[in-house]
Amino acid sequence: GAAEWCIAAARASRDRPFFISDSGDNPTAGGAGDVAFMLERLLSDPALATGRATAIWASVVDPAAVAECARAGEGATVELRVGGAFGSRPGAQVALHGEVRTLSLGDGIGGDIAVVASGGVRAVLTSRRKPFHFIQDLTRLGLDPATHDLTVVKVGYLVPDLYDAAKGWVIALTPGGVDQDIVRLGHTRLDRPIYPLDPEMPAPDLSPVIVH
Repeated sequence: GAAEWCIAAARASRDRPFFISDSGDNPTAGGAGDVAFMLERLLSDPALATGRATAIWASVVDPAAVAECARAGEGATVELRVGGAFGSRPGAQVALHGEVRTLSLGDGIGGDIAVVASGGVRAVLTSRRKPFHFIQDLTRLGLDPATHDLTVVKVGYLVPDLYDAAKGWVIALTPGGVDQDIVRLGHTRLDRPIYPLDPEMPAPDLSPVIVH
């Protein structure tokens, strides 16, 4: 569903851990990993913005933002613009004001990693693309999905470790290089009408034809 619907569904549920797939920028499906659209949606939620609810968001690749966090150090307050490091358009850059909670330098896949806390949102920033497919990827950074209201990961279907841990799960149809919203992709070179671009088109004749 839409990002806002997914966030509301997670917050309304009592199930924990509750995962949301940020599917449009899935780096293991070909996404750049630099789209901050879902972060902007989380920060726009009043309960998450004020800390009345909590969320983990993993992640966005932004080498410059991570370097700035490393220079500031753990416990420092930073003013960042994250997203779009590789030119991805959806969501562009998002303002992130918060505290550097964790620095993990030299990860074998993600490079240098920073966790920035803003309100109730814990945003994971990496210097290289990294999928977060295992609970341990998060707990190593001091983040436990079981103690947060929702955890957003850039995947499509949950991989086994996350699926086994999940008590609740929805897929957000977010923009990005592997956007699953066909209408939003903007196809133009096709015969019209065609579903789902033309939802009001007449129902097709699906009667079987017997060929002798």
